[in-house]
Amino acid sequence: MALVIIMSVFNGFDTVIQTLINSFDPDIKITLKEGKSFTIEPHLKEKIIQLNGIEQYIECVEETALFQFNDKQFIAKIKGVSNNFLENNPLGDHVYSGDFSLSIYNQPGAIVGYDIAAFLDLSIGYPAPLKIWVPKRTEQITFDADKAFNTEAIFATSIFAMQQEYDSKYVIVPLDFARNLLEYTTEVNSIELRTITGIKTEKLKSEIQQIIGPDYHIKNRFEQQEMLYKIMRSEKWAIFLMLTFILIIASFNIIGSLSMLVIDKKRDIEILRNLGATNRTIRNIFLAEGWMLSVSGATIGVVLGLLICWLQIEFKMLRFPDTGAFIMDAYPVAIVPADIMLIFITVITIGFAAAWYPVRYIARNLK
Repeated sequence: MALVIIMSVFNGFDTVIQTLINSFDPDIKITLKEGKSFTIEPHLKEKIIQLNGIEQYIECVEETALFQFNDKQFIAKIKGVSNNFLENNPLGDHVYSGDFSLSIYNQPGAIVGYDIAAFLDLSIGYPAPLKIWVPKRTEQITFDADKAFNTEAIFATSIFAMQQEYDSKYVIVPLDFARNLLEYTTEVNSIELRTITGIKTEKLKSEIQQIIGPDYHIKNRFEQQEMLYKIMRSEKWAIFLMLTFILIIASFNIIGSLSMLVIDKKRDIEILRNLGATNRTIRNIFLAEGWMLSVSGATIGVVLGLLICWLQIEFKMLRFPDTGAFIMDAYPVAIVPADIMLIFITVITIGFAAAWYPVRYIARNLK
């Protein structure tokens, strides 16, 4: 039961984190292997867009910048995106305040991460603009801020809140605004591709690689957050192994109970032997007893675990404090059939081994 509940809760958190990541990261991201900015030729762009499964082609530029609102400052990344970035974007579901838009009164607008806005005391509708400072690309190093930095002002249209890694890192602005600030013309730092649901990205990756050549990294969502996904998987299986170890220790109860049962039934064993039962027959009787204990215990535990998980999913019995610091109101639970089957097989396997040991050596030695 504990294995089912803990693994399901962990799967729930895993699902929530992946959903949040997928709301920001594209299905496929193209970046340069060496260097920072690049330009995709128009005919190559058309070939990529026309690939089967490509839904959106989004050009992006990114740079670290200093953001100033009134007398407060914050260092984060400015991310310039093409206009189609907003179309069917799941990030729109995480808007904390304002309108999910990159323009306001026919002027460029910014979508600001929640942590950045909180630090700067920025609120939507406030008459003061957000000032952005970035180092000039074409000037030599100097202590004169006017010569060393490009600066622009922009009004915030909305604030998004999804995950601290993104909320404290990004301010999203129109691509033309970012290019003007960064002294770019047609260059981009990355190209983000959204695919049609159900399309396998591995085939698309190889097709894109053939179009643009070997000088580019082409990464799917897993590869963009490879370390995070590996850590989550490692944590999941570490928890499973720790609980399995506890289960192995608990299985000594079966060894003890069967040992006592064999001793208690010594007279019955003698009767069975006198009736012609062999040691193998007697051993199988006690082995079946241990097997029944394991299977019944595994079945009851799995059923109770699934019941508690279902109650949490339906009624959210365990909730988080209503402080506004959490993106969910209750512990998330996701029941994965493959995990349930693995748990059941693990429990009955350990139970069988625990039953086999005492029966193998004790029943044989009783005279």
